[in-house]
Amino acid sequence: MANFQTHLTASTILGVGYGGAAYGMYGMPPAPAILAASLCAVSGMLPDIDSGPGRPLREITTLMAAVVPTMLFGHLQHFGLSQEWIILIGAALYVFIRFGLAAFVRHYTVHRGMYHSFPAAAIFGELTFLLFYSESVVLRTFIAGGVVAGYLSHLLLDEIYSVQWDGSPRLKKSFGTAMKFYGEKRWANFSAYAKLVLLTLVVFKDPGLVEQLQNGQAEQVVEELRNEIPAAWNTPAPSPANPTDADGHTLPQPVAPPSSSPTTTWPTMPSFAPPASTAPPGPTGQ
Repeated sequence: MANFQTHLTASTILGVGYGGAAYGMYGMPPAPAILAASLCAVSGMLPDIDSGPGRPLREITTLMAAVVPTMLFGHLQHFGLSQEWIILIGAALYVFIRFGLAAFVRHYTVHRGMYHSFPAAAIFGELTFLLFYSESVVLRTFIAGGVVAGYLSHLLLDEIYSVQWDGSPRLKKSFGTAMKFYGEKRWANFSAYAKLVLLTLVVFKDPGLVEQLQNGQAEQVVEELRNEIPAAWNTPAPSPANPTDADGHTLPQPVAPPSSSPTTTWPTMPSFAPPASTAPPGPTGQ
């Protein structure tokens, strides 16, 4: 199987491509692009959290202990907690993850179990979506996507290294134990899918997402993406506001002259035809 350094190198290269493509092609701001690239690189180690005592578990839990409280900072501020409480909660989470979670994982998991599976990748992606605080659903999805991409890179490398190339390809016993939907133990399968279902329900109950999905507002998620991504091309979002006079009354909109050539009308796009007249009729002379 691929070693620790190979997984970290592959996920780092993938993270650079993920963040770089978002920045260069879609206008993602530098800070979120770098954050997503970094999380993608780190996530390449996550599946090996079940590898038992050793470097992977130590490195992963140490990074998680530092990153998770930092990502929760925005949520804690949003709840109105004081700086003292935020520091105390962050310190408590660090100790819990660094020592408590590490001890639990070390004793109650087996290598190549359900941590090496597609449901586990989705679980870590949903946890990232919930932990990362932002009013933009698109940004939260982008950050979570970096974690899922790094996680899947680990599973893919494990499967590639499960093929032995010595003259003719030969499958090792470990082939198929990484990229899977279920494992051999029923309880592990039930536990993984129970977490996945629970987190999926929590994600769709998240206030930031619910506000844009309820009451027929699902299109706002797509509209937000449409307005944010074109920033790469320096294209301002169209303004729906109509001109008004000094008393606040809406002025009549000018009508473009009919064209002799056939045109195609798109119902969701604004008209870019120049108006026939932009100035309202002036006052009559005395």
